[in-house]
Amino acid sequence: MRRVFGHALAVGALLAMTAASHAQTKVIWWDFLGGGDGIRMKKLITDFSDAPLDSIVRLNESAKARYAYLEPCFKVREGQVTDAIETPKGFIVFERLPGVMCRHIVVQWAGAKDSTQSRTEEEARKRAEEALEKARKGEDFQTLIRTYSDKANTVLAGDLGVFSREDMKMQGFADAAFALQPGGISDLVKTDFGYHIILRYE
Repeated sequence: MRRVFGHALAVGALLAMTAASHAQTKVIWWDFLGGGDGIRMKKLITDFSDAPLDSIVRLNESAKARYAYLEPCFKVREGQVTDAIETPKGFIVFERLPGVMCRHIVVQWAGAKDSTQSRTEEEARKRAEEALEKARKGEDFQTLIRTYSDKANTVLAGDLGVFSREDMKMQGFADAAFALQPGGISDLVKTDFGYHIILRYE
């Protein structure tokens, strides 16, 4: 399934679109592309968007089929910006963000964030190292998730889907994920949640 990931700048009334909102959106778009005054998308979202908290969006082919007006979002390359797109809820400008798709194993210890484990941090590290060794020997990663990960029983079962650097709040995790090529497996990555092993699959 093809996925597109990016910022959406939503401008206009929720139900009634006006010529004024369209003109404003066009001006924002041209200001962004001009780039001479250093305006970037995040600032535009803060200053102009009617839905700043919903600015990070994930689109797939299903959304494209359901909402034909989103088609321009699939035609831009990473770093590019669409023209103003008219939608039933207003006008949007979409910037394509670089994104990766990953699965991960997380091994936690007592005191790690959201942990229910009783093991020590040293025990967690040894368990994570064992999983990493098996992953690098080619064992099935999803099987290793079910065996070793402390988040294996969640709905996503270790699959984080697509995310950008900006969407991933754990900086060290994001750095490790974006350093991988598709099919690559990270070293152990320590965060407040535990020790992670990351597999980038797209």
